[in-house]
Amino acid sequence: MPRSICFAILLIGFAWSARAVTFEAADFGVVPGSDRDCTAALQKAADEAARHPGATLRLAPGTYHFHTRDARQRLDYQSNTAPVPARRYALLIENARRLTVDGQGATLMMHGEMSAVGMVNSENVTLKNVNIDWDCLPTSQATVVEQGSDWQMVTLEAKQFPYIVSAGQLQMLMEGVPSRVWSTMEYDPVTGRNLGDGGGISHAEELAPGRLKIWGARHVEKTGNVLALRHHNRTHAGIYVLDSRRVRIENTELWATFGLGILFQKTADPVLDHVSVRARPGAGLFVGPKDDGFHFSGCSGKILIDHCRVEDTPDDPVNIHGTYLPVDEQPAPDTVHAHFGEGWSIGQSDWGHSGDSVTVIDRRTLLPVERNIIKAFRLLDPKHPEVIFAHRFQHAITHDMALENLADTPDAVIRHSWFGNNRARGILCSTPGHVLIEDNTFAIQGSAILIPGDANGWFESGAVADVTIRHNTFDNCLIGPTQFTDGIISIWPNTDQDVPGNYYHRHIRIEDNTFKLFDRPILYAHSVDGLVFSGNTLVKTDFRPPWHPVHDALTLRHCREVRIEDNHAAGRLLSDDIVHPDTLVGEIHLDGHPLFKLER
Repeated sequence: MPRSICFAILLIGFAWSARAVTFEAADFGVVPGSDRDCTAALQKAADEAARHPGATLRLAPGTYHFHTRDARQRLDYQSNTAPVPARRYALLIENARRLTVDGQGATLMMHGEMSAVGMVNSENVTLKNVNIDWDCLPTSQATVVEQGSDWQMVTLEAKQFPYIVSAGQLQMLMEGVPSRVWSTMEYDPVTGRNLGDGGGISHAEELAPGRLKIWGARHVEKTGNVLALRHHNRTHAGIYVLDSRRVRIENTELWATFGLGILFQKTADPVLDHVSVRARPGAGLFVGPKDDGFHFSGCSGKILIDHCRVEDTPDDPVNIHGTYLPVDEQPAPDTVHAHFGEGWSIGQSDWGHSGDSVTVIDRRTLLPVERNIIKAFRLLDPKHPEVIFAHRFQHAITHDMALENLADTPDAVIRHSWFGNNRARGILCSTPGHVLIEDNTFAIQGSAILIPGDANGWFESGAVADVTIRHNTFDNCLIGPTQFTDGIISIWPNTDQDVPGNYYHRHIRIEDNTFKLFDRPILYAHSVDGLVFSGNTLVKTDFRPPWHPVHDALTLRHCREVRIEDNHAAGRLLSDDIVHPDTLVGEIHLDGHPLFKLER
């Protein structure tokens, strides 16, 4: 047989073996429109599809139900999530390559405490065209109908939010199990805006079914406002992706969770395209998913968030960070024993790998002490890792220090998205990669953007080195107090002391944005080398009365090479002051006709 014909046959055979295969979930007994538990059947269909690289698993439109009884279980330590004996997954995708799961608009209704979807050690997986919801919500709500000097009268739909009052404590019933209310949040039912934390409930009395008198929560701004009732631990992310590459989630709605919305952990190049994390539209709910919207822990490559929406969450819409490991001891010149400082971020057995570059930082200043290369990493127990390095350290490594893995430092592009009506902040960004935040709208209770750095509280690393924030609209943010929020954009490393001539963050550009302002503080910047605030339009509004204890427009604390130029105001701002503690006047460069004036 001629060699050319043999080659052609080989090509045809390869193309045949690699051709895309489509699996219909209905062929495995996954049928919508009934109360039947589809967990085992859908898992069987996904397992079969995953055995065929390039395959598509397709669901017919409709509603499907999933219960915990047949859910797959794994001992996963989901980052920033309360440890539990095992995580449950309605659908678990493991070791898949080039797999697409297409819901075609299907709604996956969860019953019980679990993650809807888990993806582990997978590559080029796409989840698209699905809605995910829960029948039982870990956040409830009540309406304030009357209030006195130290009490409030509230009503709630007992059928939708079942409860009991026992020994003066309000407890919501989660599938019949009591769940104590430990905190509240206030919402304006007209605008949907989160007005801040409402405090806890110290005592409750039932006056009639669905009508309660409560003590302890702070006064609402007006009767008729809604109190969201927080009453459950953060135990399962809605969608969890671990140790994977190039996972895409498209055209997906996540309407409830038992924890973080979508958590990417130790994953490279994740993509979120037209994804919404919010309360189910039309349900009259002010809170849907329990906590953060999109959370990225120890990721790498490039994060892309495009045309997405996160609202109605009790915590930050976006959080991108690594994990600092506080040092316990140095038992040998090349070995460090450390621990996971945040109790909800333990068990990260893949925090480090051989060959990863690690910086040792001083926890008091957050500044680097020495760099080394990992030779071996292992967990002594879920909280305590041992790290063996390729070289002996030149410095003594002490408990005043922490380790940062520089291999887990992604780039990020966040664009064309809407973030609002949530508690806390908007985007938290802690990565030295290239970061672009553009063409988004923020309507946030606290700071719209927080650039932190914290080796003493949340232990989320690290310093930024290249951030551009441009063409965004900040719509009357900073409504109420929350942690690290001294400006609409807050650059807030958590340090005990500054070192002259040394800075934590570098190269942050805030350009051509629109700030709608009802209060004074716009930008708070601490420990930045290279900061630009240019071409921004500042619009005075009467959205709310001013309240913030910071009375200056711009605060520059321990910064250098700052440029403030070509900014414009529409209306008279409440403050045009620049204060600059520990920043030399000569490091602040203003244009010839500055909108802001520098305090001398």
